[in-house]
Amino acid sequence: MKKIMNKKFVFNKKWFKEKPNSIVIVPINIYGWLAILGFVVFLFAVAYVNFGYENTPFKSALWFMIDLILTIGVFGRLFDKKSDKKA
Repeated sequence: MKKIMNKKFVFNKKWFKEKPNSIVIVPINIYGWLAILGFVVFLFAVAYVNFGYENTPFKSALWFMIDLILTIGVFGRLFDKKSDKKA
């Protein structure tokens, strides 16, 4: 249990493996799966916040697209940093 709680163990390991000649990443441990789950949950939360209120459809869609671009940028950077690049 002490080994799992060690920050160096968690943050120095790679969470994803890239497929050769592809942009697809595959989670290789529990932290990769948790990161993808967090990404999906966050996207649903953003969609709920943007479309759950009484805004015009155009305004809601515009804010959702802005949030989506920022979210993909942040999570994309995390996924890229934690992937094992062997290609």
